Amino acid sequence: TSNKAKWISINSFGRHTHSSSKPDSSVAAGCLGATGTAVLNCGNTYVFRLKNVKLGDLKNAKNLRFNFSGSADNFIRVKINGHEMDVKGNENGARPDGTQYSGWGLPGFSENSAFTADIKPGTVLYSDGNIIDIYIKSSPSHMGLIIENITLSYTMDRAYQKIHGSWAEYGIIAGGKAESASGAGLSSSFNGRENVTVRDYNKLTFANTPKFGNFSSSSLVPDNFTLPSVGGIKGNVSGVVATNNLVTGEYAAGNITLAGSRLDAGKSIVIKSTGTVRISGDLLYSDPGNARTLPQLIIYANNIIIDPSVSEVNAWLITPKDGYVSTCGAVLNMTHWLSGVSEASCGKQLRINGPIKAGHLFLRRTYGGKHASSAKNDPNMHPGTPAEIINLRADAYIWAYNNYRNTGAISTMNLRELPPRY
Repeated sequence: TSNKAKWISINSFGRHTHSSSKPDSSVAAGCLGATGTAVLNCGNTYVFRLKNVKLGDLKNAKNLRFNFSGSADNFIRVKINGHEMDVKGNENGARPDGTQYSGWGLPGFSENSAFTADIKPGTVLYSDGNIIDIYIKSSPSHMGLIIENITLSYTMDRAYQKIHGSWAEYGIIAGGKAESASGAGLSSSFNGRENVTVRDYNKLTFANTPKFGNFSSSSLVPDNFTLPSVGGIKGNVSGVVATNNLVTGEYAAGNITLAGSRLDAGKSIVIKSTGTVRISGDLLYSDPGNARTLPQLIIYANNIIIDPSVSEVNAWLITPKDGYVSTCGAVLNMTHWLSGVSEASCGKQLRINGPIKAGHLFLRRTYGGKHASSAKNDPNMHPGTPAEIINLRADAYIWAYNNYRNTGAISTMNLRELPPRY
């Protein structure tokens, strides 16, 4: 390696720290003199982490290869974002195609030492914030990693050069930003939309961000929501709740979990939580038979989290302006709201029947999002297939009408004259 190579180890010399006061079990196992693949059975494993790796548009690469120029003592393997990579080491430059031992590469220590790491199917990449973990399997004598250079080579699937995204049947009006979504401008079949201009995919898409579409220094639309009154206050609920075990009425709660349940016809439940409501199972409605016995579930909480295993939610989902609704697990960082998302964890399609009012709506499902060609997949599952389907059905309006038709007139909350183009 050249003088620009960087040496990384547990100390300046890469020497093992075994001593009588701090014995290492691998030494006792006879690994001190081990050579070759015997090290894999008895050696120590060390992990070096590269954080905040930026890939930009390469997150959509069909194939991505990390080319490491450098050396390792002794064997090496790599994970990216927790996903195992296919690692091969060239054994002191002797084999450019690389070799592998039970998933471990052996790059060696010569001038031409190097190893490559290819992503495997199902690996999830991000624009930035990627994490690469380099595992070293070493005998107890010396250990270290020399990095001279890291490069990337890639190929892009043609399908990913076209545009897909979330869309609404008629239009989208957001109180803030509308990201990766449009008012029908991104609806597509398997092949996506090609050569779509900004003007095309912004049709019927209304954001409310400076300097366009914002008509006042402060919002003129009040951030309030009057919960429906149904059957009076019935008390508190806690822990794991099956909604069909409740009688019609209004319930207070803190942090609770709503288990899967089918709400009987004629029941109306309102849950107002001061914490987080987690939905762990499908929330369904029974067939009412007629409009007067429509069931309805209204959930108000600081945050509403839908577990990855859930496939259908029939409910109103309401949060304050600083709260969120997530369609797949908790969101720990709203800036990096896709962190932790993978096809394995969020690959199930979700259907929500009911209105949603939330400060942030995080659509984290990946169903249909990563397939090589339409011929290899179910024709109903492709990159243009929605991972989340959100329906504002007529039953919500009919139920609200039946619930309020004898309670007085509708009050106008706000009037605002808009310019010809919003």
